Amino acid sequence: MGKKVTDQAFVIFIGLACAMPFVLFWLWLKLIATL
Repeated sequence: MGKKVTDQAFVIFIGLACAMPFVLFWLWLKLIATL
């Protein structure tokens, strides 16, 4: 039980780490567009 929850949290963490650059890039583009 505990192992599975830890694995799931790890997968989510990796997913967020991979997605973060794309999110920041998108926010940066939105900022440029509003200026």
